[in-house]
Formats: sequence, C-alpha cells, structure tokens
Amino acid sequence: MPHAIWNKSKQDENPAFACNRIFDGEAKITVRPKFTVPSDTSFFTIGSCFARNIEMALIDRGLQVNNALYNSKDFAQRENKYGDAALLHRFNVPSMKLEIDNYSGGDERLGEHLIFPLPEEGMFWDSNYANNQMPRPFEKIVEDRAHLRHLMRESLSQAGCMIITLGLSEALFDNETSLPLNSAPPARYARKSNRFSGVWVSMEEALEGLEAIRTKAKATAGDQLKIIVTVSPVGLQRSFTGQDVVVANTLSKAQLRVAASKFSDAHDDVDYFPSYEFVTLSHPKTAWQNDRRHVKLALVEKITSLFCETYIDK
Repeated sequence: MPHAIWNKSKQDENPAFACNRIFDGEAKITVRPKFTVPSDTSFFTIGSCFARNIEMALIDRGLQVNNALYNSKDFAQRENKYGDAALLHRFNVPSMKLEIDNYSGGDERLGEHLIFPLPEEGMFWDSNYANNQMPRPFEKIVEDRAHLRHLMRESLSQAGCMIITLGLSEALFDNETSLPLNSAPPARYARKSNRFSGVWVSMEEALEGLEAIRTKAKATAGDQLKIIVTVSPVGLQRSFTGQDVVVANTLSKAQLRVAASKFSDAHDDVDYFPSYEFVTLSHPKTAWQNDRRHVKLALVEKITSLFCETYIDK
C-alpha cells in the first residue's frame, strides 16, 4: 500500500508516498470509511464552527440536517456567516454532553441555570449558547430554550448519522452549578473569579464524554445510529493556561485527536474523518486565512465535498 509509506529515499517521486502528498497545495489523504449511509439519511451535527461547514455542504446537496439550525426564531443575530446556526456552536466535549443530555430528556440538569442578568434593565444572557445571540428577557430565554430543545430532540430522534466536531480542550465551568458554559458570562460576573473556573479537559475526560454522548444519542435515535467524529483545525483564540497559545493549541488538538481515534477504534459504528489533517498538512497559503486560524473557504469546500463523497451512497 503506497499510501502507508512516507518515502523510500530523499528524492522519491512516487506520488502515492506521503512526502509528495503534503505541504504542496492541498494535502492528499487516503480515506477508507468503515461505513456509508443512504442519501436519504437524516444528519444530526454538533460541535465547533467547522461542524457548520459540514452542515452547509450537506444542505447544499439537498440532504436532511438538524431542522433547528435555520429555525431558531428571532433570538440569533445574523451577522455571522453561518446565520442562526452559529448559535449552536459547541466548542468542548463537556458542553456537547450537556446539550445532548438536554435534548435526550435530561434537561432538568440544565434547567434555568447559566442565564445571567445584563446591565441593561430586564435583559439577560444565555451562556448555554454561543455568542451569536441577542440579549432578551429571562422569560424569553426560557421559551427559546424550550423551542430549541424540542426541535433538536426531534432531529436527534430521526437521525441516522451523527457528526461530532471536536474543537477545544479548554472549558469554562460555573462553580455554583458545576455546569460548563458555552459562552462567557457578562463581564461583571466573569470578574468574580471564585464563581467560574477555567478547566483543561483531558484526553480521558474527552473520551469519557464521547462515550456518554454515544450512549445518550443511541438511546434517543436508535441503535442504527452511525457516528462520524472529526477534529476542527480552527485553533484556540486565547488560552487561560499561561502557556503560549500556540503550545496550548498543539496540546489541545493532540489530545482531541487521540480521543477521537480511541473512540472510533472502540466501535464499529463510529468512524474518524481526517478534516484536521487535510488542513494542517496542506500548504499554509492554501489552508489558512490571514488570521492563520480559520480555514480558507476554497479548502473547506474541497474537504466537505470529499466528506460527502466518502460517506454518502451515490
């Protein structure tokens, strides 16, 4: 298998060898899926912003994706390129697990927690969802949560394939409720250092969370559910560890990559798709936008197209 060989000599020109498939334009990586799914499969996606890229590729192909993504009423702001769907970004495994618990009947754990008052009178912020939201009254947030919970629970129950995109290993926890936040609380709360803690999610904790997500998701969707796990190439924006953010990000992605591999290796119904490798092993000028953190749209489109060609039956 030539794709299993890096090189045989310093000037090896065999195009199948790894030395000739990376860092020169787009990386060329062999993908051998464990399974494929029918084109009428309903997909349920959860994870970081790269999950939204996969969603949009699926939608562009006329496939069924979470019906909550573009039906989040009037509480998401639309400046983001992902529109309302950006509200559903989930960047770390504890936050993903909390949300799956929420969708699969364990909403009493979240309840009305993680809703914080803003300086504007009568306005609140929901730290269980991402930054792409509008401040609104407490009652409206509770109503919006119920609306999303209903739609996402319905989507999960109908799903034949779940796509999990792992983003970060750093998480913010509320010490009063022991719940992970998905967006930062208002500044006056964040300054109360004893209320919130930055937590590094270890590989073992991430893997434990993924196993719990699989169990809960299958209990809701049925045992036929297939799962595809990816690691987002988008890096940390900042780190609370005190390390250089480049060093912290490298460790974060390494741990998530190992967790994804162990998760996939343990189950016939879980597969790993190497979106992370496609980006990081492409030439930097091909891969990255000017911030060297977000991926160029042209490469995103190539990767998502390959994803669809790999896993969806013709």
